[in-house]
Amino acid sequence: MNIWIDINHIPQWNFYKPLVETVTRKGHSVWLTVLDRGKLAKIVLRETEQLAHVQVDIVGRHRMTKWSAIIEANLIRDWQLWHWARGKKIDIGFSNGMQLAMVCGLKGIQNYSFDDDPQTRDRKWKEKWNTECNFCVYEDETIGAPSHVLRCTKEWAYLNPRTFVPKVEVLEKYGVKAKEYMFLREVSVGTINYAGQASGAILGIKDMIPTGMRVLFSLEEKKRRDEYPADWILLQEPIEDIHSLIYYSAGLVSSGDSMAREAALLGIPSYYLGIRYSMPANAAASKVASLQNQKTMPFDEWIGSLPTDPEECAEKQRGLREHIDDEFIDINGYMLDLVEGVKELKSERMIEIKDMKEAKYSYKNLETYKESKQLVMSIYGTLKEFPQEEQYALCDQLRRAVISVPSNIAEGSGRTSSKDQAHFLEMAFGSLMEVDCQVDIAHDLGYIAQHDMDIINEQISRVAALLSGMRRKILGDNSLTR
Repeated sequence: MNIWIDINHIPQWNFYKPLVETVTRKGHSVWLTVLDRGKLAKIVLRETEQLAHVQVDIVGRHRMTKWSAIIEANLIRDWQLWHWARGKKIDIGFSNGMQLAMVCGLKGIQNYSFDDDPQTRDRKWKEKWNTECNFCVYEDETIGAPSHVLRCTKEWAYLNPRTFVPKVEVLEKYGVKAKEYMFLREVSVGTINYAGQASGAILGIKDMIPTGMRVLFSLEEKKRRDEYPADWILLQEPIEDIHSLIYYSAGLVSSGDSMAREAALLGIPSYYLGIRYSMPANAAASKVASLQNQKTMPFDEWIGSLPTDPEECAEKQRGLREHIDDEFIDINGYMLDLVEGVKELKSERMIEIKDMKEAKYSYKNLETYKESKQLVMSIYGTLKEFPQEEQYALCDQLRRAVISVPSNIAEGSGRTSSKDQAHFLEMAFGSLMEVDCQVDIAHDLGYIAQHDMDIINEQISRVAALLSGMRRKILGDNSLTR
């Protein structure tokens, strides 16, 4: 199986990484087309270098500006992906956006999207080109066919207890202890997703962080480092085992919603400072976990409510993670079932093709076909004696009618259903009766000698009996009669 996955953002890679690891262990091949965006390509290349059967191709770029997002990462990249896919044998595609869906849709390849924002402008195009358009938003009554709602969020693919195992040793690098530090994240707003959001949301709450609380700080725009407190520990991307750093924190504050949801699903108190309040995936994380925003709770109230005892924090976290696991589906198992389903269909198709190849010339062994072909030889030999004026009249009609008899037998043998096979036998019988009529007229006109007519009549009767027998064997009903 050849699987194509298109990656445009680090959360997308996190989402598909468990699937990539599973399918490659099973011997499937994976093509990853990765957008050149920030540290994304470097992270994907690093995390796949030990995986067999994986090829990573960098396609398109995003320079973290709105212009680049629209022109380079979308319009130009559409063409680049189409060009990349030319000549490649792809069995199934996965993506979070429309670009792969459009290419696969045009090429007739099964493809599936997994999104968490049904409010995007390209939704109708995803529904048009995807084999199945899925929204990982837990529950949403506004989403209906042809889309599907999956009872989970995308982050659960890589944060569920069976996939993610936290490593406390990663804290040593930063000199912090479990549940005794905060994790803060400031995103760049130079993308389509954050259009309309003011930059520097974390700056607005920096003075509310408790005195003495250590802070691990993830900042996308490193050039703005001097605007934030000097004692905050700046993390350098790619961050090694970032989810363990989030898992062991006392709480997370983020101006981007992806990491805010991740923290909530890791079972820690999370606060979102952005403006995408109505996004269903954020509502899902709020419902099953602990995610707050400026509309649900003032920040000062939220930070004042954080438990201070590390043991209490850890106990609440374990209980919340168990609750989430009970509520959510196994999204990785769901995607693997899609791959295995396409594999099964492909295997069935290969068997069908093999059977068809083996059956390709089987009709030539049929007695009915052999006798009908002898009839063609006899008719063609007789037509040589017809007068010149009949060459484009009666002769032409006889040729077409007699040729149609073995042709329909052959075509019917290539059909898989009994109904179709019987239909073509009936077509052959109809053509045979046309031949019977026309040779009778030709005999009356003196074009066919009595000796030749006797031979042809005997052949017609034999072919008619064989056709009737074949049809009766296939359908078990009344036979054809001459």
